[in-house]
Amino acid sequence: MRFPRHFSRAFTLLEVCLSVFIILMIVGVALPGLARLSEKSTAEASFEAFDALARQARRLSGEERCPYELVWEKGAILLRREGGEEPVDTLAYDKQAIPGLQLPAALRANPPAVWTFWPGGLCEPAVVTLEAGRDGWSAVYNPFTARPSVTYGITD
Repeated sequence: MRFPRHFSRAFTLLEVCLSVFIILMIVGVALPGLARLSEKSTAEASFEAFDALARQARRLSGEERCPYELVWEKGAILLRREGGEEPVDTLAYDKQAIPGLQLPAALRANPPAVWTFWPGGLCEPAVVTLEAGRDGWSAVYNPFTARPSVTYGITD
């Protein structure tokens, strides 16, 4: 088919609007997935910061041949020498985050929120959790290796 010379080939307003609508639909479907990835990366970063503190406690207890402990306090988790009052390091968390510590081998019903690392490289078995809004993580630490088995996910 031949077009007259004064009639040029171009997109109509309807075609442009339809293209923009399709692009907006694709973006609308992809945004929740992207937000979920952002939440997971935030959870992964908070776990990495906590795990670095736990590794530091294990390393210091081996190097100095004395127990170190992680102490859960309001607004922060403290790393300190057992029996010491001054923290060696601190991990602060925001007000929406709720860190938790479970000590399954504890002999008391409600033990204090203190996780101990001994000089031989051992630690108490522990389950550490962090709930931050709708996202968080849970880590089960092996008492012999102090290595975690971590699970990321929505905690509500």
